[in-house]
Amino acid sequence: MRQTLDRESLIARERNLIGSLLLNFDGAPLPEDAASLKPEWICNEPLHVPIARALWWLAAAGRPRDALSVIEHVKRHEQLHPDDDVEKYLFGLFQSHTAFPSELQSTCRLLADEGKRRDMRTALMQAINEMGEHESYEQALAAALARIDGKANEGMNVGLLTAEDIAHRGLDFIDRAIGGLAMGMPTGFGSLDALLYGGLHSGELVTIAGAAGGGKTTAVTSILENLVSDGERVVLVVSREMGEEQIAVRHFASLGGGRVRNMMTGDMQQSDYDAVAAAVGRLSGMKLIYDLDSNTPAQVALKAAQVKRKYGRLDAIVVDHIGLMRSNQQHQRRHEAIADITWSLKTMARQMDTTVIAVAQCKRPDSTRADAVPKLTDMAESASIERDSDTVIGVLAHRDGDLKGYTEIHVLKARMGEIGMAVAKFRHSRIAEADLAEFEAARSMAASSLAVSKTERRGIR
Repeated sequence: MRQTLDRESLIARERNLIGSLLLNFDGAPLPEDAASLKPEWICNEPLHVPIARALWWLAAAGRPRDALSVIEHVKRHEQLHPDDDVEKYLFGLFQSHTAFPSELQSTCRLLADEGKRRDMRTALMQAINEMGEHESYEQALAAALARIDGKANEGMNVGLLTAEDIAHRGLDFIDRAIGGLAMGMPTGFGSLDALLYGGLHSGELVTIAGAAGGGKTTAVTSILENLVSDGERVVLVVSREMGEEQIAVRHFASLGGGRVRNMMTGDMQQSDYDAVAAAVGRLSGMKLIYDLDSNTPAQVALKAAQVKRKYGRLDAIVVDHIGLMRSNQQHQRRHEAIADITWSLKTMARQMDTTVIAVAQCKRPDSTRADAVPKLTDMAESASIERDSDTVIGVLAHRDGDLKGYTEIHVLKARMGEIGMAVAKFRHSRIAEADLAEFEAARSMAASSLAVSKTERRGIR
């Protein structure tokens, strides 16, 4: 059970903190632990909030935080009760306080925890009070979750970091990389992982895009099955496109090699029964959790938090797909809603320290374009998908012709990686890595065949 202090002990802690912050005459910034607090969280004594607001304002302005400056600011900008004697209180506090750095750190952590809880309680009450102001239950729920999610995000902010802080974190990361502890999650496609410097990385938004029927769902399914194949990683899949029966059949086909047509029509052969049995056995050992209900980023964040609490980790969140999601807020234009969705997903990745994989629809290339490979400019609904994504992967599956069975996986954008192509081949209802040299040879042969065909057609004319 959480240990709490009585009010008198909290007041004593706050007095000690304020007294320490008053010991500054050169305009130095607030200590890091104190800078992460809100003045309103230092509230167990009525005079503490206006005094704290004065201290924070003086620090932001680079001015000395002495008692006289604080008194002047409080008298000029705060409305005090007639019985409040800020001068007497401050000088008494200044003379009596004793500073213990370790206690100050624990005080800041305690006040931050209490303040965040208080803010969340307020947000919950506001959400309850606003439930009757919306036309539908869905709108009321979305507004409530957005308000709660906003407070939750505030509570997870890291705060300000100096260049020295960044340097130390960078050195720690390199040390982990040298020890093999900072590698990304392998996608199951070695050439793709090489382009992404080790695979998928936590804290990043990865968008996998393709035209309708272009193979992106098959690619995503293969990747997420590879991610959880170790039985340890936990992946949450938010599916807005398929129901549970379709999801099950897709996994049976992908993991067991069963034929989709036979499973959908019930015309099962012995090999299909064997495939389903094998797939069920593999699925039972995977920590793959599906969410078929959430349709806003705020709802996804709540489900993700539940999964992380239950399993103690959450390695990736897959959203299939962005075009079927709704924004946390009401927007008149769809591209504004998409921009809100992509930024929310990016924020979720960073704050939950997980990888968010978003599936996005691309416009079909017009007939005048020789190359059907997805491009960044093909994003169907908003440029924010490209802007907010740390990595964008374009997928093109060849369903006929000389390249039938091949899938091109293009890294179109990589904030920390390289632009390039990996190749996969469709085998047993899933894709697996293929040899790039073989694909290039097949593509060259296909191009030659096309050139001969065009020449023959011109000869006929």
